Amino acid sequence: MILGIDASNVRSGGGHTHLVQLLESLNPSKHQFKKIVIWSKQSILNSLEDHPWLIKRNDFFLEGNYIFRAFWQWRKLGKLTVEENCSLLFIPGGSFLTNFRPIVTMSQNLLPFKLKEIKRYGFSLFTFKLLLLRFFQSRSFKRSNGIIFLTKKARDTVLEITGTLKGQKIVIPHGIHKRFFNPPRIQKKSIKNKSNYPFKLIYVSSIQPYKHHDNVVIAVSRLLQKGIPIIFDMYGSPQSRAVKKLQNIIQKYDSSGQYIRYHGEAEHADIQKLYFNYDIAIFASSCETFGQILLEGIAAGLPTICSNMSSMPELVRDSVIYFDPLNIDSIVLALDTFISSPQLRSEKAEKSFELAKHFSWQKTADETFSFLHSILSK
Repeated sequence: MILGIDASNVRSGGGHTHLVQLLESLNPSKHQFKKIVIWSKQSILNSLEDHPWLIKRNDFFLEGNYIFRAFWQWRKLGKLTVEENCSLLFIPGGSFLTNFRPIVTMSQNLLPFKLKEIKRYGFSLFTFKLLLLRFFQSRSFKRSNGIIFLTKKARDTVLEITGTLKGQKIVIPHGIHKRFFNPPRIQKKSIKNKSNYPFKLIYVSSIQPYKHHDNVVIAVSRLLQKGIPIIFDMYGSPQSRAVKKLQNIIQKYDSSGQYIRYHGEAEHADIQKLYFNYDIAIFASSCETFGQILLEGIAAGLPTICSNMSSMPELVRDSVIYFDPLNIDSIVLALDTFISSPQLRSEKAEKSFELAKHFSWQKTADETFSFLHSILSK
C-alpha cells in the first residue's frame, strides 16, 4: 500500500515537530506501507530525513498563503494522489478540500473551537481567520473516514461544536524527544531576602492572549514586593498585539528589566538547554490541544506550576501544582507554595519525570500508522 500525506498546512511549530518525529520513528513495512508520498513546502521537506520509502513532492502553490494552498488542495491534490497510486490520504493539518477518499485527518488546533478564547483577539483579522478555520475544520472532520485527536478533552471540545462525526475516532498523544530528558536536580532551598540566590522561573510559549503572560508577570511582581528573590524569563514567538501588551506590563512592574524579562522566540533545538538552567517552569495557557511544551519541561526535570484548564490535568495529572490562569492570587499562591517547599518541588519533579517517560514518539508512530491501516482494512 502507498500512503499520501498532505502536509500543505503544516508550516512550523508543533505541527512541524509532529511530522518530523512521526516519520523519524516510522518503520513503514511494519504497517504494510511500502511507500509514503508527502506534499509540503520545500523548507518542511528539507527538514525530513531521506529514506528509500519516502517520496517528497513540492509545488509552486505550496509555497504561498492559505488561498494558494486551498486552491492546490481543491484542484490538484486529488489528481496527484491518484497518479501516485495512493491507497489512503493522511492530512495532519486538519482541513481539506479534495474529493479523494479515504482520508484520515487530525485535530491539532483547539483555539478555533473555543469561542471564549477567540473573543480575546477582539475585532481583528486573526479572529476572522480563526472563525474560518472553525468552519473548514468542522467540515473536514465531518467528511473524514478517520480523525486523530491528541487528548480526550480536545476530542470532547471539538465534538461539542461539530456534533456526531461518522468517521472513526481515536486519541493518540504526541511523544517527547529523548533530548529533553534530564533527571530532576537537588532542589534549591528556600532562602528569602537573598538577592544573590534567586529562584529562576521560565515560561516557554508563544505570546498570545490565551497564554496569560500578563497575569504571571503581575503575580511574580507581587512576590518580588514581598522580598522573594526571583528571576522570571519568558521565551516565545510574538503575536503583535499581545507582545505589545506584555512589554507595557513588564515596563510597569520592572522598568529596569532586572527581574522580569522577555527574550523573544527560542530555537526549538535549544529549548532543552534553557530548561536545564532554571528552577521552576510555568505554563499558564487556558486553551491547549495537547501542551507539548508543558511535557518537554517536566521531562527536563523541572518542577512545574500549571494552568488547571483545558487538557493539562488530563496530561500531567497530579505531578504539578495547579492554578487558575485567570486569577492572579491563584498564581501567587502556587508560586509561593512551590518556592517555600523544596520537598514538594522534589516530589512533584520526580513524579512528573516518571510520567513523561510514557510519552514516546515511537509509540505515537506505531499507534498512528496502525490506525491508518485499520481505516483501509475497514
